[in-house]
Order: sequence, then structure tokens, then C-alpha cells
Amino acid sequence: MALFSRKKDNLKSFVTRVINRREISNEILEERTRELNSFYEEKNIQKNYNFFVSFDETDSSLKPVNTDPIPVIRPWHVKSITPPTYVIKKEPVVYGPLARSFPVADISDGLQYTIVFEEDSKGTIAYLINWFQRRVVTKDGFHQHPEDVKIDGINVRITDDVGADILRMVFFGNFILTADPATMDYADGTQTFYSVTFGCDFFDYEFNKTEVVDPIPNSFIKKLGLGIF
Repeated sequence: MALFSRKKDNLKSFVTRVINRREISNEILEERTRELNSFYEEKNIQKNYNFFVSFDETDSSLKPVNTDPIPVIRPWHVKSITPPTYVIKKEPVVYGPLARSFPVADISDGLQYTIVFEEDSKGTIAYLINWFQRRVVTKDGFHQHPEDVKIDGINVRITDDVGADILRMVFFGNFILTADPATMDYADGTQTFYSVTFGCDFFDYEFNKTEVVDPIPNSFIKKLGLGIF
């Protein structure tokens, strides 16, 4: 009788464990389902064509210096832009048998960025390139004063799909470096583009911080292994 009672208790214990495991499995499944739904509902991407480049004509640095006024540049004149970025290099410091590394911004070559312009039927971009080059050297071969070469007022707005700003880039102390010549070709029949590389002293990023704050719970991020909180 005692043996039968022990077997009965063992069976009850086994059934209880199975039920508990199923309940736990169901809870895990429901939690994972909620996490996946949250992931796909909140996931979004930034399209690379949601941007506008402008030249602030009211900026005082754009005043004529032995040149005509700057031409009017419309957002559609700009086909693409590769913004500047800081290059971070590693600089080791040796303390006896030990070595520590520190990050250092490598700005020995300065900051530069490239804009690809699409020419219009009026020759606006060719005029713009010449305007920038004449601020450096006149048509007679004389160099301008360094303070008259650089300009501010070049801005990039990056927006979401409804046109709201999410990031604004402002470049200061801009000057032209290179301008790839456009190829004129009867057989091509396509539009004309100019790839122009600019240098700048520094730049500033202005973020819409209310949109940058991640709405995904920290617990979810932690479970995905994306961070420790």
C-alpha cells in the first residue's frame, strides 16, 4: 500500500511539473510574440533621398569679394552629398611594461565633403564652381586674402517621410578643393553632373532629440543582447 501511495505521489508530482513547464512555455511564447510584434511595428528606416542642401544667401560670409553674388542654388540642384566625419585613430602610450591606447581625432588633412550637383539649362553650377574658385584666386592669378576665401551658410536638412526635420548639418569655414570637369558627349544624351569637393573648418549636427530617444523598453533590448542596462 505504501508503495502504491508513493507511486501515486510521484505521478502527481510529474503531472504538476509537466503542467508548470507548459505554463512557463506558454508564457515565454507569449512574451516572444509580443517582442516580435513590437519589433516589426516599431522598426523603421531612413530613406537616403530625404534631404535638402541649401546655401544661406543671407549669411554675411557670402558677400561678394571681387566676384559677383553667389548664384541661387535650389535643393534639386544637389544630387547627392557625402558629409564630413572625424577620423578617430588610436594613439598608444607606454608606461614601462604596460601600454594604454587613447582615441585621438585625426584632422591632419582637415575635414572635407563632396556634393554632386546636377546642372540646369542656365549653367548655374558651372557659375557656382567658378564663383568659389574666384574667391581663392582671381582671374589674373592673384590669391585672395584667407579671411575672404571661406564661407559659412552651407546647410543640410535630413527629414522623415512627412518632411519633419530629424537632423540638420551646418558646415562652417567652407572652401572649394576640387571640381571634377563634366564630360560633354553627343553620344551620351544624359544630364550633366559636377562632383565638387569642399573643405571646412568644422561642422555641427543638430538632432531632434525627442525623436532619437528609443521607445523600445530596455528589458527588450537587454534580452536581444544589444546592450547592458
